[in-house]
Amino acid sequence: MRVIFISHSSECSGAPLVLLSIVQHLNPDSFKPLVVFPDYGGAEEMARLHGATTRVIRNPAIGISETDGLWPRLRLLLRRLAYVWQLVGLLRRERAVIAYVNSAVSIFPGIAAVIAGKRVCWHVHEDIIPVWTNRVKIWLIKRIARVIIFAGSSSQKPFLPRPKRALWFVVPNGIDVDRFASGRASAQLYKELNLTPEDLVVTTTAMLAWIKGIDILLEAAAEVAAHFQRVKFLIAGESSHTHKPYLDALQHLMQRHGLARNVFLIGRRQDISDILALSTLFVLPSRREVCPVSLIEAMAAGKPIIATDVGSVSDILDNGRCGVIVPPENPRALAKAITQLLESADARERLAQEARAKALREYRLDGFIQQIAHAITRTLGN
Repeated sequence: MRVIFISHSSECSGAPLVLLSIVQHLNPDSFKPLVVFPDYGGAEEMARLHGATTRVIRNPAIGISETDGLWPRLRLLLRRLAYVWQLVGLLRRERAVIAYVNSAVSIFPGIAAVIAGKRVCWHVHEDIIPVWTNRVKIWLIKRIARVIIFAGSSSQKPFLPRPKRALWFVVPNGIDVDRFASGRASAQLYKELNLTPEDLVVTTTAMLAWIKGIDILLEAAAEVAAHFQRVKFLIAGESSHTHKPYLDALQHLMQRHGLARNVFLIGRRQDISDILALSTLFVLPSRREVCPVSLIEAMAAGKPIIATDVGSVSDILDNGRCGVIVPPENPRALAKAITQLLESADARERLAQEARAKALREYRLDGFIQQIAHAITRTLGN
């Protein structure tokens, strides 16, 4: 069947990368996917490199509330209408059976699918804050989608109560766990990153965006660096023009705390499994998450983990059995947790073993793809 997968973002962040994983691994004998991006970017480039059929229909990455003045708002509205109209045309020309909308952030792909007369499968990756604009989105999604896939139980809560005829699935993200379990810390990688095997390496992988809490990690890093001479913080992830002010704030924060020798922004990487292999521990300092792929990757790599108590993180880490859980927006608590784990090799080893065992048991990619394929198929039958 022809399925049009519609991404809300072209950035190399969680939801678009999960979408690419789905498209790449669905059975080609059953599904004929096409991926639509709202702009050119890292995820769109990666999709093409992996052989996916892609289209770009531009949709501005800005909301009406972020636009000042009558004319800029009118221009944004016209661009939105153009996006919907072009998407309707694509859905009809490609004779799509299903429109697979990959985020609750934008409802315009769902509206286009309704106009085009297509059935909608909606994948909700976010924990939605219940402001009035999001309540409108939730109301529309519940009426547009025949099937809704939730990345975690926490993302399902704002949508309750569930309509009687709705088909909802909670499908935690899956990864290639064997790949991350077999990462290799080569001498060349140590040299490239200006590290030595004696360094204590604290790693996070995330988009450089406010919700990922990188500024909280930097505040904690300043405190940790005062206790450990050889501690190094690796932050792997890209920024974009949308998040440029946040990147500037991070760089200012690094300068203010004198972290140039301890913190390294290493950009988007294709060798995350190898970077995790040389890491002492992994930190997820996010303000908001549902089922973070980076967390599961660190679990599969057998890394001790510290993560903020957001979304489904507590469930993923078995309420602290597979990792240390700290409150969000609390640099001091994060610094304390990092310090304690760096001081205890036994605690690190215990957490690492528990984390890897759970990742191997519950977050394998093949099981994830099977559940997604089943949900897509049920979109036709519901």
